Amino acid sequence: MTAATFTPLQSYLPGCVVVWQREGIEVVDCTNSEDADGGAAFAVFSLEGSIAELPTLESAVQLAEKWANEEAAIKPLPEAVKAPVTTEAEARAWIETLYRAGLAFHFDDDPAEMEERGTRQRTFRRDEVQIVRDRLDEVYGFNFCPHGVLIDLIEAAESKATGEGA
Repeated sequence: MTAATFTPLQSYLPGCVVVWQREGIEVVDCTNSEDADGGAAFAVFSLEGSIAELPTLESAVQLAEKWANEEAAIKPLPEAVKAPVTTEAEARAWIETLYRAGLAFHFDDDPAEMEERGTRQRTFRRDEVQIVRDRLDEVYGFNFCPHGVLIDLIEAAESKATGEGA
């Protein structure tokens, strides 16, 4: 492994050094940390808080590469889903964009925990989970039911697919 300098995505214990970084995932070497206790010397961190502690750099990098490859396979959010929501019309359009992109979910659930049916692949990239959370906070700032809008979209699609209501 070649020596590289990384800007840490988060703060770590004094003496810990980021030795690998990709797709919002870092491997941290804590062998020189003041708190090193002879146990797991390497940790794998992700932006949304997943943590794994491993005894060797090789095992930590293997896990990090697995996580990063899984992350890279997730399609990125459409730009319209990333854009701030400032009006009720934008909030309704945001829900429709999310639905049409195949990214809709029950809005009471945490986007970090959403998985694609059948594949168990994460729905949202780690670095985009907070964006979805922020947009949901904005959507809930208006006087309408986001769940109702989503249900209307689903019912309209089902009606169209079965030829009802045409």
